[in-house]
Amino acid sequence: MLMEENMQSHIQMPRCVLAEFVNGNKSFYKYNVENGKINIGFPKRTFTSENYYSEAMESALNKHIESPLRTLLDFARILPTLTLPITLEDKVITLARTYIESLVARSPILFSSVNEESDLLGLFSIQDRHDIVVDYAMKNEEMRKFYDRFTLSFMVNKTNTPFVLPTRGLYEFQYMGTLCLNAPLNPRCALMLEENNPSKNAESKIAVIPKTFDDILMKINGYALQRQRLDNVGYVVCYDKSILEQLVKSE
Repeated sequence: MLMEENMQSHIQMPRCVLAEFVNGNKSFYKYNVENGKINIGFPKRTFTSENYYSEAMESALNKHIESPLRTLLDFARILPTLTLPITLEDKVITLARTYIESLVARSPILFSSVNEESDLLGLFSIQDRHDIVVDYAMKNEEMRKFYDRFTLSFMVNKTNTPFVLPTRGLYEFQYMGTLCLNAPLNPRCALMLEENNPSKNAESKIAVIPKTFDDILMKINGYALQRQRLDNVGYVVCYDKSILEQLVKSE
């Protein structure tokens, strides 16, 4: 019982993904969108809340999301070193889609919206409500139909500028008139959902940001910061403090 009382839940971003963004000190810098401060952070405690989920939900998230996710993270680590073109295995695509679904399901913004609109949820404890919303969102067919509008690809970052990681995990931007959703997996690789276009062949691919395109990478990072700011909760994480300082300054 004592362990359960002191359990720290990662609200939205899994610890294993946060750990991909650490520096040599096994820490990173995190920009707090609520107070505008940059501090040193650690994967174990970043964007957590005591007893946010039940022990049963933590076990389910670990079994169905976080443990399988390590296979995806291993693939994302080696992807920038592979010779293109390569064929993405169905298993990798399935893991990627499940991870993205989980980010949306665990969103505190989604929880607030559902909590405000549902009188029934008020009958449960706050911890039970967190569990119920995640379980509902992961099984919701309408949300599945939304994801079907997108083709999943990987974005490889060859620049000298790292991807930053917003703790919301997912953020949107327009690329050549197409809606894209980006989910960084490490400083050099991100998942990208690209809205299906009837005039294009909708198949998974690898998109590469060339070495000299640091300005483009910083623009993409800017979208991550802007979207996290709109949530008005959470952090933007990077192993390099100067990248966060540049982003904040350029707003």
